[in-house]
Amino acid sequence: MIMVDIEKWKQFSFAEQMANIGSEVSRVVVCKERGDQANLEKSTERALEILDMAIISSQSKNRLKELLRLRDILADYGFDLFNFVISGQELNNYFLPFAFLARSGY
Repeated sequence: MIMVDIEKWKQFSFAEQMANIGSEVSRVVVCKERGDQANLEKSTERALEILDMAIISSQSKNRLKELLRLRDILADYGFDLFNFVISGQELNNYFLPFAFLARSGY
């Protein structure tokens, strides 16, 4: 497992953090759609690892609540826990605005 440097992570804007998480989540979705269980597990763990960094560095109570719920949803999706009903497309759609924001410099 690749460890993320928390100090480097904190230098990213929230949009950049979420865009990075979204990039990894898109890998989770692709692996799940292909039935690639080994890479699905690795991608899910990686996405959760960087999401945990966002949770640790969160300064906003409202943002923290959303990140914690997102963590539950992502773990559920990647590990087939079946607590939430969400599609890969819905996950990708959630992260898309963050990618646009990060590219625009916010």
